[in-house]
Amino acid sequence: MAYDQHWVGSEEAGSVAEIPWVDESIQRNLKEVPKEKLVLGIPFYTRIWEESDAGLKSLAYGMKPTQNMLDKWGITPVFDSFSGQNYAEVEKNDSVYKVWIEDRLSIAQRIELVNRYQLAGYGAWKLGLETPDIWEELAKVK
Repeated sequence: MAYDQHWVGSEEAGSVAEIPWVDESIQRNLKEVPKEKLVLGIPFYTRIWEESDAGLKSLAYGMKPTQNMLDKWGITPVFDSFSGQNYAEVEKNDSVYKVWIEDRLSIAQRIELVNRYQLAGYGAWKLGLETPDIWEELAKVK
């Protein structure tokens, strides 16, 4: 499982799984598990974080609901080179909302890692949370 780097109980907002963190996780696991037996766990969800005076909260969203929220807020994500993902942030009603987005770009990078390290494959959490374009990227596993 290469996700839940930042989860509902985290003390700071962050990506479900930054691409460099995933890469490091693979490398650590390959020290103990043969590549033919290692399957990369990937998320089909993201977390929308809310930071306010009351504290930090997050909720998990599938890919389409995340995009719907961004559209509702009228914001366009930008590429965050640190996480390797698209990122969006907006201030509303005395809260700051942050989201590191799982989308075609992030899935493509994960599949690139599966292929680079010649892993046995991938497993995803959870079917039904993905958008149709994701399947084109998943089909690129060698």
